[in-house]
Amino acid sequence: MISGAAQADAALLIVDGSPGGFESGFFGEGANSNSNNSSALGFGAGTGDVGGQTKEHAQLARSLGVEQLAVVISKLDTCDYSQERYEYIKCQLLPFLKSVGYRESRLQWLPAVGPLGHNLVAKPSEQLLSSWWQGPTLVEAIDAFTPKLRNTGA
Repeated sequence: MISGAAQADAALLIVDGSPGGFESGFFGEGANSNSNNSSALGFGAGTGDVGGQTKEHAQLARSLGVEQLAVVISKLDTCDYSQERYEYIKCQLLPFLKSVGYRESRLQWLPAVGPLGHNLVAKPSEQLLSSWWQGPTLVEAIDAFTPKLRNTGA
């Protein structure tokens, strides 16, 4: 991951949107054991300053020079394609991403469900998702990245 990210103009940050999955990836192990969680959708803050792999990967990519990021919130099929869950994850991640140096204007946000193919190449056919998501597909998000200008005439 490190050598690839060091050469990348942009990256995809795949975030587990399943109940408890995001919390483990963002807040760290044991985050879902917090008794204040809203159990139906896995909402709730984790315990302490511990960070999970979602934070680590975003921070590492930024420290290696990645400035453009498409945040792909996956596994929303596990919570009935909840727009509330999507927005919750976005609200938790955005301040962190800004704090490690990403500019909001260089971030793209989108839901996707890989095994079912929702919002990867074509707009989602699942009514629960398409009722609120009119944004880009994963392929459109990748196409929207801007390549860095490089001095190739040495």
